[in-house]
Amino acid sequence: MKLYKKINFIRISHLGIMIFLFSGIKLFAQWNFSFSTSQEANSNPFRSINAEADVISSYDLGIETEIENFSLLYYGSYSGFKNAVDYNFYWHQIGLYSSTETSIWGAYFEQRINKDLNNYIDYLNFVAYYRKSFMLAQMKWQLNTSLASTQYQNITDFNNWVGSISLSGNKGFASKTTLIGKKFKYFTEKRNCY
Repeated sequence: MKLYKKINFIRISHLGIMIFLFSGIKLFAQWNFSFSTSQEANSNPFRSINAEADVISSYDLGIETEIENFSLLYYGSYSGFKNAVDYNFYWHQIGLYSSTETSIWGAYFEQRINKDLNNYIDYLNFVAYYRKSFMLAQMKWQLNTSLASTQYQNITDFNNWVGSISLSGNKGFASKTTLIGKKFKYFTEKRNCY
């Protein structure tokens, strides 16, 4: 019963924070705020053999601001189960990016925090990316690169690095036909920690 009261307090306090933030939007015009909530009735949310229905409530918050040539952002989400409260979790992400007319680069950290019963899937993820558009041989090209690292707190055998590079070309014709080609390279390194 105490756990249920604590979860309800978290929900109420999140709602209070949202109301406070939205009341201050006019004071901080350079900040962008978003808040959403969803309620889902699911007959088998864990896809188990013995299905147990539950109601899932999600609360999402987004904050973004621009500082000179950079944009900073924060997204957070709390998901709560009405009956299976031990599976409630919090996910959040903080990042930054910068863009010009032809390129964008950025990085973000992402984390999922579960309750003790389900904390084996807690993770920390880091992603850095760069995208560049350019014209060559009368075609529009886009180069995409990214490097990501995922670290699990309790199942370190799943820790890994993933990188990717892709190049795509786009050529339009007077007949309103477009030819699109893409070359993709993907590499990964799994690091086993024993």
